[in-house]
Parts: sequence; C-alpha cells; structure tokens
Amino acid sequence: LVDTEQVITLKGRAASEMTSADELTLTEVIFDNVLDGLEPEEIAAVCSAFIFSEKHELSEAYELPEKVEAAKKTILAKHLELEKLQNSLRVELDSEEWVRSVNFGIAHAVYQWATGTAFSDIMQMVEVQEGAIVRSIVRLEELLRKIRVTCRLIKNEELEKKMDLA
Repeated sequence: LVDTEQVITLKGRAASEMTSADELTLTEVIFDNVLDGLEPEEIAAVCSAFIFSEKHELSEAYELPEKVEAAKKTILAKHLELEKLQNSLRVELDSEEWVRSVNFGIAHAVYQWATGTAFSDIMQMVEVQEGAIVRSIVRLEELLRKIRVTCRLIKNEELEKKMDLA
C-alpha cells in the first residue's frame, strides 16, 4: 500500500476509501478484478460478505449462483492469504475477528433482494432478525458507493457503472 519511498500507492489510496469493511481483502478483490465479471446483483451478494458481522452461517438450503460461489471461493482464499501474511509480519490480529470480517451468511438473501424478491419472502430464507437484515442492506449500499468512488479513482469505468446498478 506504500512504495519503497513510503509514498502511498494507488492501491493504498483505494484501501483508504474502504473504511466500512475489511479494506485489505476488499482492495485486493477490486485490484484482482474479482468483481469485474459479475452482474450488479451478484456484486451486491458478494459485497454483502464485507458488511455482515452477525454469527450466522449461509444456509445449505440455498445455493449461491455459480459466479457468486466462484467469487466467494476466491475471496475466502485471499482473506486467508492476507491473514497468513499479517501473521508472518507479526501484525497483532484477533483471528476470530478476522474470520468474521468476511461472512457470506446473507449473500443469498442479498442476491434475492437485488433481483427484486419481496422483503417478506427474503425473511423466510434467513434466520436473522429483520433489523439486522435492514442494517446490513443500508451498510451494503454505503459500501457499494465507496467501491464506486474507488472504481473512479482507479479508472475502472465498467465496474463503476455496475456499482451504480448494484
């Protein structure tokens, strides 16, 4: 995030925009183009993992769309890689907190919301309090706006347009 002369890089500037989520993993996801091939509703589902902090696992009853599942695997691998890197550099890190900072527990519900499913139907899919879902969606909208600003910063116009739709 800084170069050899201790100057903040473009990636560092991008990470500084992501103050409401795991900025390290999310910045790597953006710079590695993990979101680029996704549709807006898929992006919303994937990004929900960065704002949902409740202790709730994704229900096995609902499968994520194929591209969302592929992005999930990539993101979780990057997240683990960053944890190992931080540990090797002796960065003080609460492992439980780190693991919880990327949580796909409501990804299916967010995908359904983004595709226009009624909120009452979505509430039937999850075992999470209604208020937690609403708070998560509000936080997700904020995060998507921040990602859009980052996309403008790094000149990724295609992803920036998708963020407007997500």
